[in-house]
Amino acid sequence: MRQGWRFGARSAGWPTRCAGADASRLPPKVTDAFVDRAPIDWASLLTRPDAPSDRALIENLRLIDELRGRTSIASSAPITQGPRVALALLVLGLAGAQAACGLGAVAVALVNGHAAAIRIPQIVLALAFLIAGVLFGAATRRDPRSVWLLASMATGASAFARAALAGVPAASPSLDVLFRGLFPEAFAPAMLWQFAVEFPHVRRFTGFDVVARRATAGVWLLGSVLFFVNVLAAYGVVTDDVSGLLRRDDPGNAFWHLFAVAFLAAVTTVFVRSRRAPPAERRRVARFASAVAAGTMPFLLCGVARLVVPPIDAWFVAAGARRLWIDVVVVGTLTAAPRAVR
Repeated sequence: MRQGWRFGARSAGWPTRCAGADASRLPPKVTDAFVDRAPIDWASLLTRPDAPSDRALIENLRLIDELRGRTSIASSAPITQGPRVALALLVLGLAGAQAACGLGAVAVALVNGHAAAIRIPQIVLALAFLIAGVLFGAATRRDPRSVWLLASMATGASAFARAALAGVPAASPSLDVLFRGLFPEAFAPAMLWQFAVEFPHVRRFTGFDVVARRATAGVWLLGSVLFFVNVLAAYGVVTDDVSGLLRRDDPGNAFWHLFAVAFLAAVTTVFVRSRRAPPAERRRVARFASAVAAGTMPFLLCGVARLVVPPIDAWFVAAGARRLWIDVVVVGTLTAAPRAVR
């Protein structure tokens, strides 16, 4: 005989709702922070729930968070290490030496009475990048990840010091070994990309982060190719047919087009990755991104305009003193940017 409940009424022990339907036991922000291993104020969070089961859930998560915190202190440190850091230090040393020697040679030429050959805009921009790098280094000296930013600024100073030397023919023979075919600015976008994926220190494995890490590796490869192609071409190891568009001084400006695109993409990556950073880190990321964007955007916009619109480039070459206001804006934003990081 079939057995069943005799009454049509619901039993008192019958659940009034599905036990798994309560999707709001934890606020979404708490869930995201726990997944990201961001700092959580567990003491205040435990005062919020009313149900004992919710308090037990939060307490269990707190214990898990403490346990994994003890076992992953080393892994939570900045990941600035390995061959890329060694390469960045080499680039920093080369760029710093080029900037110092280049500006020194210009100063010697000025003392020797070659004032007519001095290229003031290039000297001012080289000094601006050099000063900005020193100020950024002072503002972020306790963060080992600052090596990427310092090296990037040093390459800017090196590039403009090289341009300033073009007006001092007597300096070229003595500095040929240091400058010939060696363009450390080829690595500037790669180092800024590396900074972008490390500075917002977020333990996250989203699709964007995976793509960003792969893009960083790709930009490092691109920088290496650009650098070594120019070195080999400068010493005649490869012909112009082989180096082609990758030459830094090629009229097609492919070198600089790639530079600008990679640099702008790196700054954008900093903003995107900052969304999931811990609160204290997020503020630092916002300050850094704003400072770098404000400091470099006028320079980049001028550079892109000169690349894309030939008449603008011709105006910059022939303008002389009339372009002084643009140089003032670029220099002012570069040197003021580090103050925002403090």
